[in-house]
Amino acid sequence: MAISNEGKACDAVVRFLEKETGENRANLKRPEKTNEDPPVELRLDLGPKNYAFEHTRIEAFSGQIQGEKEFGQFILPIRDELSGNLPGSAVYYLNFPTNARPNIKARHLEGMKRDFTEWVLDAARRLNERYPEGPSREKSPFGVTDTLRERPRGFNYEVVMTRREHWRIADRQRGKLLVSRYAPEDVEIHRAKRLGIALDNKCPKLHLCAAEGARTVLILEDNDVALSNHILIWEALSEVMAGREDLPDEIYLVDTSTSIWALWRLKYDEDIFLEDGWEYLEPNELADITNGTNS
Repeated sequence: MAISNEGKACDAVVRFLEKETGENRANLKRPEKTNEDPPVELRLDLGPKNYAFEHTRIEAFSGQIQGEKEFGQFILPIRDELSGNLPGSAVYYLNFPTNARPNIKARHLEGMKRDFTEWVLDAARRLNERYPEGPSREKSPFGVTDTLRERPRGFNYEVVMTRREHWRIADRQRGKLLVSRYAPEDVEIHRAKRLGIALDNKCPKLHLCAAEGARTVLILEDNDVALSNHILIWEALSEVMAGREDLPDEIYLVDTSTSIWALWRLKYDEDIFLEDGWEYLEPNELADITNGTNS
């Protein structure tokens, strides 16, 4: 599951600023870890100017990051156990609401996994029994798709199982189990709300640094490949920035959802914009500068 890339995302933006200013970083400090005020994540000098940095992971809705972690702990062992062992010559898909969280206490987790495993096996069996002959090129040139919607024991929401069978399916795909999630309703309203909370949490600390003469930088990290992209984030951020008087001097978005990261500048002084183009970043070349690696 996705984790925070705070140090490397900060390093990416510092490198961008080093190129832009022609200055090298110096006097790097980590006030949050050394209990200094204001407790921002990073301060350093670029030439004669001091910079203060804050980083935050952003979500499309409340609880998304923690929910992904909990969901993975629950579903991935089941997927790995059953994939390739389900009946017939079909591929099976489990689809969950993206904002649904298992909310399972640790002592109940294994029992819940066993119950859900039994449900998956039974649901797959029932779907498979509907098509005992299997599809043929003549009768079903486009294959056969069937869906079952149920609320398994212990769940407070529906889980959707879809069975897809095609006469050309490869042997290695037979009985496979794949997992996906679908977006909640009004996701853009939720996204704007979560970005507003992120600003509420980060801007006041940066504003204190600005009062000390520092140039302030907010770094937003997006690790969501399913529900987010830089345009959606920019549109929501533009909405929640309106009217605020404590915004930082610069805001950057670092997309860490793929093997090659990307960086956009979203704000520079009074100019609020989505910069055309982006910087490509190789994460293996970046340093974890908020956790002790300076270069």
